Amino acid sequence: MYTVVIADDEYELRKALIHTIDWNGLGFEVVGEAENGAVALELVELLQPDLLITDIQMPFISGIELARQARNIRPYMNIVFISGYDDFSYAQQAIQYNIISYLLKPLSSSELEAELVNIRHKIDDRFAQLSGSLQEDQNEKIQSLKVNEFLMSQLLDQNVAFEKRDDEEAIKKDALALNIIDTMSVDNYYQTLVLTFMDDAGHNQTEEKHVKFANTIVKKYLLHGAFYSRKKIIVVVSGTKKELERCLPIIATECVQSAKRILKYDCMMGVSHTYNNWLQLPVSYDEALAAIRFTKLDEPVQYASDISKSTKHDFDVIGQFVDQLEHLIKTETHEKIDAFLNEVFKQPEFQYSNTLDMFMIHVFANVSEAVTAIASKEEITKFLNHVYGWNIESASGHLETTKEKIRKIAHEALDIIAGQRKETSELLCQNALDLIRNQYADEDMSIAKASQLLHVSSSYLSAIIKKNTNSTFGTLLTEKRMESAKELLLSTSAKIMEIANKCGYSDTHYFSYCVKRYFGDSPNKIREKQREEQHEKA
Repeated sequence: MYTVVIADDEYELRKALIHTIDWNGLGFEVVGEAENGAVALELVELLQPDLLITDIQMPFISGIELARQARNIRPYMNIVFISGYDDFSYAQQAIQYNIISYLLKPLSSSELEAELVNIRHKIDDRFAQLSGSLQEDQNEKIQSLKVNEFLMSQLLDQNVAFEKRDDEEAIKKDALALNIIDTMSVDNYYQTLVLTFMDDAGHNQTEEKHVKFANTIVKKYLLHGAFYSRKKIIVVVSGTKKELERCLPIIATECVQSAKRILKYDCMMGVSHTYNNWLQLPVSYDEALAAIRFTKLDEPVQYASDISKSTKHDFDVIGQFVDQLEHLIKTETHEKIDAFLNEVFKQPEFQYSNTLDMFMIHVFANVSEAVTAIASKEEITKFLNHVYGWNIESASGHLETTKEKIRKIAHEALDIIAGQRKETSELLCQNALDLIRNQYADEDMSIAKASQLLHVSSSYLSAIIKKNTNSTFGTLLTEKRMESAKELLLSTSAKIMEIANKCGYSDTHYFSYCVKRYFGDSPNKIREKQREEQHEKA
């Protein structure tokens, strides 16, 4: 059953759409209705529907603008436009915003039902594509094999970066031939993404068929290449810096939403920094791989730029146990670490002193690097002093002694990383709240603009605000604007239009609507009530 929100400012038409159509029989469920574009946008964020059916000519927010803003919030969602005008050129502007159908008024119930059948088939096909149940044709298979061969050799071969610089031209020519880039220009940049798909038990369920999932989503926005390797999907996307900045947050959000809705998995994603030197491909892969280790259920997308204080990383996976321990340190608790170490040290190979020594050295190296990448200088110095203070030789042959030392280091690293992330999270949230407090009068202020000003992704900022305030940026911004509006209404004689402008609203009618929706009274009524109260006191 696909969920639907219906938005139309004509009350009778909206109710007719809801009550005269057998939505359930057609495979849909109406979960919300809106009388204007602003409310429709709120419902999209709140209800997370599969489909939005909206009139193009909506009050306060136009159809195109609603589609644009809705894509930033729920890129997975499809949109149907309804219009009284045969203006397909207008609808053409919104194709990039997941417009699945364009319907003309007047529209009979039978016509709408017939179109809903077509829409259902389109959404079904998209589900099938993303779930990997559709077979690739021969040309797609050949293209996939070529992309696999090219990207695997470039991303996973650490020696590439040390070859002659002239070879970069050859790499770019190959990428151009495979449609991973569309120009040899130095203005062409790329980023690497690493994706995994986790079930409810936290097990990695990533399969080769999930390459199709990534391709289906990413190709709508950017040129790219993708392949599968060791329970991971690796994607290289290319474009101008502006294109990457605009599209990557949308791609990340759509991957997370689509995986949850269609695959019933949690999609985790690590994103590298931006590069234009193709000899740095292995470095970008390491960055994305490092970033994904910081993902959690409430923070499924991590950018290297959000978690690291430097622009280059060299996170080597030295062994399965070290890799697992590092992940636990970054995302779990002391108890989980203790349980893991107890199991590890039961393994037969850990009965040998040389294995113990090598394991401890590798743990210290990896954990120290993880702490160094995220902690403050003072914390790094303190931690490294502890690490290098151990007398490794005395641990030889003593299993319990080695385990206890690793446990202490792991616990301390967990506390540092968790504390730093909490501190960074709270600081970022406070900076966002400061933007609301200081720039609420800016009509263009939004989660997208705030994320640009704070140099983080909008999805990351949104998750941080939700985690720290249990609210959304849009809700907090509206609350601040309304509080300021009421203060100005009650303490000044300024005109409604002037107050609206001071509170971030250029449309006086929309401002009045928001005030009434928030307080239950119009701006004039609020002032009138104050005068009545003052008169009664007098």
